[in-house]
Amino acid sequence: MKTSAGFLCLILLSTSLCADDIQRRIDTLLSLMTLDEKITVMRNDRHEWRTGGCPRLNVPKITMYDGPHGARHPKKEATAFPTTIALAASWDRALNREVAEAEATEFRAVDAHMRLGTCVDMAIDPRHGRSSESIGEDPFLGAELGVEQVLGTQSKGIIACLKHFIMNVRENDRKNNHLVVDERSLMELYALPFKACIQRGGAMAVMCAHSRVNGKHCVGNMFVAEEILRNRFGYQYLFCNDWASPQLFISQGDGTLADLLEAGLDLELKKQYFFTELAGLVQNGTVPMIHIDRGAGRVLRTTIASGLMDNKLPPVDPALLNSPRHAALCRRAGARTIVLLKNDNDILPLKKNVTIALIGPNADSTEYDSHGSGRVNPPYVISVRQGIADIAPQSTIMYARGCDFNGTDQSEYAQAKQHAAQADVVVFVGGLDENMEGENKDRIDNKTGLPAIQQDLINELAAVNSNLVVVLTSGGICSVDNCLPDIQGLIYAFYLGQETGNAIGDVLFGDVNPGGKLPVTMPEGEWQLPPFDDNYINDVVRGRGYRWFDKQGKQPLFWFGYGLSYTSFKINRLQASGSTIPGNGTITFSVDVTNTGNRAGDEVVQLYLKDLQSSVLMPVKQLKGFERVSTAAGETKTVSIVIGPEHLCFFDTTTDRYTVEAGAFTAMIGTASNNLPLTHDFDVSSTYVLPNSSNDLPASADSPVSPATLRHGWQREAHARITVYNIKGQFIRSTTLLKEAGGYRASVRNTNGVFIFRHKAKGPKTTVRQVYNGVCIKR
Repeated sequence: MKTSAGFLCLILLSTSLCADDIQRRIDTLLSLMTLDEKITVMRNDRHEWRTGGCPRLNVPKITMYDGPHGARHPKKEATAFPTTIALAASWDRALNREVAEAEATEFRAVDAHMRLGTCVDMAIDPRHGRSSESIGEDPFLGAELGVEQVLGTQSKGIIACLKHFIMNVRENDRKNNHLVVDERSLMELYALPFKACIQRGGAMAVMCAHSRVNGKHCVGNMFVAEEILRNRFGYQYLFCNDWASPQLFISQGDGTLADLLEAGLDLELKKQYFFTELAGLVQNGTVPMIHIDRGAGRVLRTTIASGLMDNKLPPVDPALLNSPRHAALCRRAGARTIVLLKNDNDILPLKKNVTIALIGPNADSTEYDSHGSGRVNPPYVISVRQGIADIAPQSTIMYARGCDFNGTDQSEYAQAKQHAAQADVVVFVGGLDENMEGENKDRIDNKTGLPAIQQDLINELAAVNSNLVVVLTSGGICSVDNCLPDIQGLIYAFYLGQETGNAIGDVLFGDVNPGGKLPVTMPEGEWQLPPFDDNYINDVVRGRGYRWFDKQGKQPLFWFGYGLSYTSFKINRLQASGSTIPGNGTITFSVDVTNTGNRAGDEVVQLYLKDLQSSVLMPVKQLKGFERVSTAAGETKTVSIVIGPEHLCFFDTTTDRYTVEAGAFTAMIGTASNNLPLTHDFDVSSTYVLPNSSNDLPASADSPVSPATLRHGWQREAHARITVYNIKGQFIRSTTLLKEAGGYRASVRNTNGVFIFRHKAKGPKTTVRQVYNGVCIKR
């Protein structure tokens, strides 16, 4: 249910818990713990995948595993579900939640408590090696689907750990990069899915990115970890490191272990500094005890609120690990994510009694995910060759690999062309493998295209048989500019997990009507894209993905949001609930979707907004609503999309607030970012400033919450903080106001020295705004 401020309540597993109850329990536990016990709560046990807990006080250890695409247990097999980028291609909120529930159930079945994923990183460039773990190029799409994944995960008693906060956008040299980004781009693009997953999904853990953002690694970056995550988003739970990030922060001169604690690192996942050095730094006064209490308290908050502390987790059947039910879901989910990009002469779906020349490096391989920590160990993987054989046993399959994924060896061309010449239809299955993209590895050769060896073979196959269907799987999308004219049917499948071959076969033969849409733009090639470097300044205006192509006036091969079906649809009768709304109001748009074909199918209605009168530069248009709708042949359904302040706002850097400005807007509705025929102009009559976090909610929000609910951010931090800017308004750091006699004190380090700021006040909520030695200090 939603509060008036737009925040979702998190339904807790223990019906007696509320915000005050949790804080009292945290305070009591901390008062009983020794220093060593507090630090043990904040670090890994000797077991790499488990925290230390506090056995004396019955604080359980948190067991965790990697797993954006399923439970990646080091010794046990688990269902490998479709990847994050594939699920984004479904544009299906319910499916994303259902898959997350199944994945979480398998985490429970391997005795885990926390899932290192949901991944809500942006797939802003196909060359990013970790695109398979990204949630698409658009922050609104990522936010909507990310929330569903968090809700699905935590509904089964598994803590959802969001990653990677923030700007995990490159893999090559990712541990030593220097990303530079402006505040609007950070808040409107890269942070938006995290904001939604925290404030609407109730995510109870966040993992940092390895990236440096504006000078410092995220693990110890005060602006990232404190100002955005804590102060602006109201996040209360544990913040943990990606494995080597504390070591990189210290060894590369970003700061000290004390700085990491001050910046808000609560849990160190790699057994290193917290294990060996932290206690000594507290004892000699280098690390204030307040930082230990804060970090241990946040870990305890996650442990209590998740139900783990009281063993209040929902029941789970261990037999569901690798179960037929989950295999069936994996297959169904995979098929629903597949995107049909081209279908000339209705070459698809194929008949089940034809002769097929099955060609390509991925036709009989088991590529189901890219390289990296998200790669699950499944009990099996179905190849496309096996899937076709099982689904269409009356068809004759002539198989030849034809070529490798990459390289120059054409020795297998001849056999492939011979099969193609003899077949009714050619099905080429290609794409990428784990050697060409993945964790620590951006796309080979820094190119976006399907490797030349594959595109060349496609053209040669088409020369001997024009009935050519191409199926591609990858994480980062592969351009096919050199062979697209010769392809009659083009399917994009991304990485679909262990049921890959069955899911693709279901779509090839029409047992499933494809309804997926591209979650990313397919460019002609890398020459159409902005440089793949460390510069992300002004991304919110210059754009990424479809926003970039809009701004540049360029035409990609296939637009974001595009996808065909084996049936046809008509969208008409756009109606709006009004033409003028206040800044804090809503407007509802509805359209009729009619299936004008002869079979059931799915369409995705997409709504984009254009801000016509903003005081700041804006993208040409932005996705702000979508609904996937299923219809029978000849059926009409009405789809409604509600637009409110969270869709109309931009981040105002002068006030540090998401703001809706009075002015004119145009809503554009259609079926892809380049196909928006229905429009409606409306006006916003007044300016409205949205709350950044629940600290901005009205005073009545502090009243006791109802049983079984916890509203994020309503429990204030026990200690006030100040944020320090230089005289140009540039962020320096955020730090804690330490209580002393008669008021509060803070030490602020800067390149010009150490400033001691003292403020005499009755309490930590007092507003502070003062210029001191040329430094603007504001609370």
